[in-house]
Amino acid sequence: KQQLLRLIGAVGRLADAIEREEEMGTALGDILYNTMALANTYGIDMEDCVPAAVPVPPQEKKAARNLDFRPL
Repeated sequence: KQQLLRLIGAVGRLADAIEREEEMGTALGDILYNTMALANTYGIDMEDCVPAAVPVPPQEKKAARNLDFRPL
């Protein structure tokens, strides 16, 4: 429960940074760390989760999936 609360807090700090147009790197790092800690607690392999979460444009669905983190 504490890890989830830390993750939610980090997301809130990111929202504040975006609103103020400030540096977001620390908040993003906190979100990543807390997400990985939460996954570790439940035995979830993040390498298995990320490819399934990355949207694939319709024309690329038949091609091999490449991780592309550019904004959509």
